[in-house]
Amino acid sequence: MDILEQITGLSFNWKSDGVKSYGVSAQEIEKILPEIVRTRDDGLKGVNYLNLIAFLTEAIKDLKKDVSKIKDHININ
Repeated sequence: MDILEQITGLSFNWKSDGVKSYGVSAQEIEKILPEIVRTRDDGLKGVNYLNLIAFLTEAIKDLKKDVSKIKDHININ
């Protein structure tokens, strides 16, 4: 969860065709998880989004635990 809190979701338009898209900043990710950022031959950086799935999965599990604790607390009182 701590890693995900450092990542900002963005919307942007591709320079090549102006199509709107969504993602994260490779430069931001590189500071947090440099191993999942690659610099292409043209100098542009790209994020391997598949590697973010592990962090998203763990964050969902953490949230589920928190929700369960809250539900249990409400049911007790």
